[in-house]
Amino acid sequence: MLIEIGKTANNNQTLINNNRVMIYDARPKLNAQAQMYIKNGGFEDTKSYRNCDLMFCDIDNIHEVSKTFRKMYDICLNADNFNTIGVYAPNLEATGYLQMISRILKAANMVVESMI
Repeated sequence: MLIEIGKTANNNQTLINNNRVMIYDARPKLNAQAQMYIKNGGFEDTKSYRNCDLMFCDIDNIHEVSKTFRKMYDICLNADNFNTIGVYAPNLEATGYLQMISRILKAANMVVESMI
């Protein structure tokens, strides 16, 4: 199917740039490789497709994303966390929220840039 999608490519087509089909995998590459060995899963082998590229987005699984969001939500429930930057900053850093959002936005930006 990916070969056929690549054949229809032109410079204005979504997710196709220079007759290449971009496959975005949200996971970190290490996680995908581990699943390949542990669970017989894994990811697409671009060697099987002459016109595809695979990009890993380094976003943790949904359980980790949810946990990070919940930690940030819990901070927001306590007004005392906002009294001073000295209280708020370490609590915010401990959630991992900023790193998670950064990876998600970076991945979204890569997808959008490949569409231009």
